[in-house]
Amino acid sequence: MTQKKTNKATKRPREKNEEHYKMDAKAPSQLRTPLETEKILQELGESRIKLETQNEELRCQSELLRESAEMLALQQLAVFDAAPVGIIQVSNRMMLSANRKFCEMTGYSPDEIVGANTRILYPSDEEYDEFARSAAYQLLFEGKITRSEIALRRKDGSYITLSATGGSVDKAGASSAHIWVFDDLTERLQAAEELGRSNENYRLLLQNTDQGIYGIDETGRFTFLNRAALEMFGYRSEELVGMKSHSIIHHSHIDGTPYPIENCPMYRANAAATHSSGDNELFWRRDGTSFPIQFSAYPVPLSGTQTGTVVTFSDITKRKKAESEMRNLARAIRQSPISIMITDASGIIQFVNPRYATVTGFTAEETIGQKANMLKSGLTPPETYQQLWETITTGKTWEGEFENKRKDGCIFYEHATISPIRNDLGIITHYLAHKIDITEKKNIMQQLLQSQKLESIGQLAGGLAHDLNNILTVVNGYATLANQVVEKNEIQENYINEIVKASFRASSLTNNLLAYSRKQEMNRQKQNLNLLITTVASFISRVLRDNIEFTLALHEEPLGVYVDDVQIEQVLLNLATNARDAMPDGGSLSITTAEGAMDEEYIDIHGFGRVGRYAVITVTDSGHGMDAVTKLLVFDPFFTTKEVGKGTGLGLSMVMGIIKQHGGFIELQSEPGKGCVFKLYLPLLAVALVKASDDLQAPRMECGSGTILLAEDDPATLRIMQELLERAGYKVITAVDGEDAVKKFVMFCDEIQLVISDLIMPKKSGKQAFNEIRGFSSEMKFIFVSGHSSDLIEREGEFGDDVELIMKPVLPFELLKKISELLTNQ
Repeated sequence: MTQKKTNKATKRPREKNEEHYKMDAKAPSQLRTPLETEKILQELGESRIKLETQNEELRCQSELLRESAEMLALQQLAVFDAAPVGIIQVSNRMMLSANRKFCEMTGYSPDEIVGANTRILYPSDEEYDEFARSAAYQLLFEGKITRSEIALRRKDGSYITLSATGGSVDKAGASSAHIWVFDDLTERLQAAEELGRSNENYRLLLQNTDQGIYGIDETGRFTFLNRAALEMFGYRSEELVGMKSHSIIHHSHIDGTPYPIENCPMYRANAAATHSSGDNELFWRRDGTSFPIQFSAYPVPLSGTQTGTVVTFSDITKRKKAESEMRNLARAIRQSPISIMITDASGIIQFVNPRYATVTGFTAEETIGQKANMLKSGLTPPETYQQLWETITTGKTWEGEFENKRKDGCIFYEHATISPIRNDLGIITHYLAHKIDITEKKNIMQQLLQSQKLESIGQLAGGLAHDLNNILTVVNGYATLANQVVEKNEIQENYINEIVKASFRASSLTNNLLAYSRKQEMNRQKQNLNLLITTVASFISRVLRDNIEFTLALHEEPLGVYVDDVQIEQVLLNLATNARDAMPDGGSLSITTAEGAMDEEYIDIHGFGRVGRYAVITVTDSGHGMDAVTKLLVFDPFFTTKEVGKGTGLGLSMVMGIIKQHGGFIELQSEPGKGCVFKLYLPLLAVALVKASDDLQAPRMECGSGTILLAEDDPATLRIMQELLERAGYKVITAVDGEDAVKKFVMFCDEIQLVISDLIMPKKSGKQAFNEIRGFSSEMKFIFVSGHSSDLIEREGEFGDDVELIMKPVLPFELLKKISELLTNQ
């Protein structure tokens, strides 16, 4: 646009001057006036100046055009040299120019390329001639663009495959030139080869992987299946390709719950062209069985707008089985009756089962993160923990017992087995502890030991009672003889009577000792409760400490009850012992008896009982008392508030059991700091008992005649019984044991009318002697005497209805009366 304006501006003064010249030529020749001449000169001067100005502008524009042309040439050269493809200009098979990229492709420098024949780029003349004869090369001479793929030889002798695009360029006054543009195909061909190899590897991987893979089109039909998928399904490829995939998909969850095909995750993935995965599908095999899978479905584009789905899946039958086993294992651990704990390698708790929380009282939240010895009570020796740790850290299993403390402070016992858990490298990562609560077992063992102690004490008491009975037999015998031979002095007679009374009370004590030493079922008899309590009161006073005041208040009238006196005595002794332990600093204990009754109103108010009349025993102490919770548990077996080793927790449970066996009830009243009141209700007999007199009536000595064989291993007892019998008029033949008794009987069998024998004797027992003597004389009368417990007597066996048994201590008048009855009836 600038150039056109300049030419127009330049033309105007020239044309104007020419027009003046023409007008002057046409005008008639005439002289101009000086003024006109001056005006013309002035105009010519102005025109000259304008022409000079225009000429300068033209010169500047020409310079700019030259510089632009040079710049354009430089830019074209830079673009030519910087092109990412190789470019050469060829004329008459001579390379006129080459850019940097082509030099890099061939390995030649620009100086080696320019002016060189194109033959240097071919392996041989034959190959070059072949290219020169090709249709692509011939088209260049027709001015058409041609494309071909050629292989050129580089300077170093190697070959390079190029894509060549050529065209002709006409040059004025010269022969035509050709421009060739080369694109290096080597990397592309190598990539194609690599892709081919990758595709082959992928194909091999696809076919040989253990994971099933198949593809389906948008209609759900199989397009391909790999080897693993076909093996899992049990089909051949040609049988499934083209088949609807849902024909072998079992549309139900792993638990068997069915659902429609529209809800199948793989179907939804295909329909919505979205990725999906899951493990709740079942596939059918050809044989009709099914198997669970874990799958992932990926949408893939097909031809046009169609999409398909590639599904990868694995048979997870083993995994499901393992998961089921793990669930069963977890369920077993949760429901295990054994406490289970898992710690890390440093002993920090990481898991406990519910049983652990039940036993210890600590929840899992309170336990996890704590040290494994958080239940440490201080009662288990430190050496035990040290030995435990040294054992398990060396990879061995430790077994032992702990004495731990629950959350509520109660002590309990555990038998623990602690084992290390190793990882695949054999490194110990955790420890597993199985713990069994053996508190009840410990209590039973303590009770067993206590029972064994009591049994030992019972055996000792039986032996003591036997010896005491022999002594009391002697005391009673000599007191009776003394009363018979002394003069009727009132004072002396009273002394002797007091000795006899004391022997009777001592006899009662020995009978109690024998009762506690024997093992027998409940032997209920009609008893005067007041007399029974009076008897046991002497035992109670012995178990109490001196700082405890003991009082006894009995009902005025006899209280008839039908009870086992030994068991009732045991009840009272247990209550007295508990009261003593509840008053370590002293206090008071009282036992009272009274008559009471229960009606419907009483039962409704108190919540226990049966309508009727009762003998009520009230045991009151001033001990520390009980709270509401303890009162609810105090009659449970093994419940105790005493320290370890000071109680079995069976005393009050036995009290409750004995009273219930007698048809009675127990009422407990207690508050902390206010002591305890136990009320024992025992049913009263319908017929009242007559109050017995404490006076002892002096019996009459029964005299007789005849010969008696007396067998006794205790010398003192033998002498007093011999003297009593002889003073009563009988002839006595003595024997010191069972064997001696049999010999004496054989020697004097014609004289002897009665045999009095101790039951338990050395060499031969009374029963053995009895059996041998009855072998000589089947009608011989027998009286057995014994100071042993009933279980030892029963061990000797049956004697027959014609045999009498008298328990020691032997009362002289009772013995003489029994002898008189037997010999009179002979």
